Amino acid sequence: MAHFAQLDNDNTVLQVIVIPDEEIMVDGQDSEDKGILFCQSLFGKDTKWKQTSYNTYFNTHKGGKTPFRVNYAVIGGKYDEELDVFLYKQPNHDWKLNLNTYEWDPPENNEYHSETKPWPSSEMSLKNP
Repeated sequence: MAHFAQLDNDNTVLQVIVIPDEEIMVDGQDSEDKGILFCQSLFGKDTKWKQTSYNTYFNTHKGGKTPFRVNYAVIGGKYDEELDVFLYKQPNHDWKLNLNTYEWDPPENNEYHSETKPWPSSEMSLKNP
């Protein structure tokens, strides 16, 4: 089975669908272009699609093969055209992408990103106001 992510104009992942392998095969090889045409035949010619690997997370393929586009696409995540990778949703606007791990790193000045300083539990509450 092949997995394809539908993207909006900002390259945010809208959905991920599964299609039969035979819909993307050309001369015995996977063809992303053929898969995109198949997806567009289902959802409209004006839709944007990229293939993603169900087995790839944090630039590691769980079957030992070559990782494909760093991460499996997730709804709300982004596709970076320049890097040709899927990225998980940025946790906060000040978190920065680590280009070695393709994970989001918290800001260095985050005073609560330390094992020596606990979260301010006295300031947090699970009670309704």
